Amino acid sequence: MRLKPLRKTCLASFLIAASVLIFVPAKASEKDATATYKETIEFIKEHKISAYYKNDSEAALVFFGSRHTFNSGDPQLKAIENFFALLKPTLVLTEGGRWPVAKDKVAAITAYSEMGFLTFLAHANEVKFDSLDLDYQAQVNYALKRHDPLDVSVYTIIRLIPQWRDQYGYEAISRKIDQYLANEEFKNTFPLNTGPKNFNELKAYCAQKFPDVKNILDFDYHLTANGIQPDVLMKVSASFSEVRDAYMEKKIMQEIEKGERVFAIAGTPHLAKIVPNLLKKYSN
Repeated sequence: MRLKPLRKTCLASFLIAASVLIFVPAKASEKDATATYKETIEFIKEHKISAYYKNDSEAALVFFGSRHTFNSGDPQLKAIENFFALLKPTLVLTEGGRWPVAKDKVAAITAYSEMGFLTFLAHANEVKFDSLDLDYQAQVNYALKRHDPLDVSVYTIIRLIPQWRDQYGYEAISRKIDQYLANEEFKNTFPLNTGPKNFNELKAYCAQKFPDVKNILDFDYHLTANGIQPDVLMKVSASFSEVRDAYMEKKIMQEIEKGERVFAIAGTPHLAKIVPNLLKKYSN
């Protein structure tokens, strides 16, 4: 199947600078498409949002690369709404699973990030929604075959620190870590006696593995703290990304082949691996 764009040449220099690829919808009138297109492009240029969009008369795709946020005033949300209105999707796919439906837009973003926000839009417009992501246990199992189980378990905790900081504040992180480690779901995810049992054990592991990190509560979404990006975490992260990106790409292609109008959303780094393959398959 080929997804033919309405136009694709006017953003050549912009695409190189911002790694963004946009195609306007063929079903919109030229006047309406141009107005909404320009507004959306300005938003993307100003806020460095990554997106991939292709469309024809039936199957279509918006693949939106987001910066994870719980801020209801984040400008990404307007861009998401713009793309949703342009595409008129028949299916929404979200990174991280199938998210709960919140009572309103603000609750959706503050509780479930931009993933919950798009889920809310889908539900409010009676659009199907599902997970873009591989089952979490399958992700973990893939990484466990390639890395020390302790390193894998610690990675899965560290990756949540910036999310908890954004949601609950800096002072709440250690408490959230203790709660997470005491959860039976976490315990059952890993082999018996793998991983730290509480926040203090996590700190001890980190002090030994990457002593130059002064405070593990400072880790960001890029696994960087105090200017340091520990190699052990990046190697585990690469394995998670490898298996997840392959699944996401396959999932998107399967739904396009079914004729769905797909709005998929994932963190921006996923686009770097997936979009070139989508372009290779669907571009003329």
